[in-house]
Amino acid sequence: MHDTGTRSILTGERTDNITYAILYDFSSSFSRLDGALFSSFPAITSLIFRTPMIRNPEA
Repeated sequence: MHDTGTRSILTGERTDNITYAILYDFSSSFSRLDGALFSSFPAITSLIFRTPMIRNPEA
């Protein structure tokens, strides 16, 4: 079986979803706030995607 998964950056745990790995590492560094992370995921996502537009008004 091929190892197509990605290792979680900080924890070293295997996952097939690089985005989850990054977000999981982010939440882990804040006392494993997994539930809070997923409940606030829409807000986090909107911040991430809105930031470049704020920096570049012409976009």
